[in-house]
Amino acid sequence: MDNLEVNDINVYLCRRLKKVNDMKCPNCEKEIVQTKGKRKRLFCNSTCRSNVWQKEKRKQPKKDAKPKETDSKTSTVPEIEQRIAKIKEMLKLPPKYLPPIKKSALESELYLLELKLTNQNPTT
Repeated sequence: MDNLEVNDINVYLCRRLKKVNDMKCPNCEKEIVQTKGKRKRLFCNSTCRSNVWQKEKRKQPKKDAKPKETDSKTSTVPEIEQRIAKIKEMLKLPPKYLPPIKKSALESELYLLELKLTNQNPTT
């Protein structure tokens, strides 16, 4: 330590402080003030952080939505019949377990499935 001069220590500290305080916000280019003893901040505030992540999210291609199994036109007759049987069982539940909104939705689905079944089975 005898070989180090005061000037060398000052240069070292200045360089180190520049490295810590030289970060800029990737969104607004403001200088980010770092707190010693804390983790490094990457953004100047939460708004800039949110903006950067939203920009990155928009760059990624959107995934295609998968169609539901019940909506597909290629449902087989046994699949439709199974679904009809399940719906009929659910409609037998007491009102305590089956709210009116759910009941009407099930009745609508049952009607559409029966219609679909008659269209696929024209012999009946």
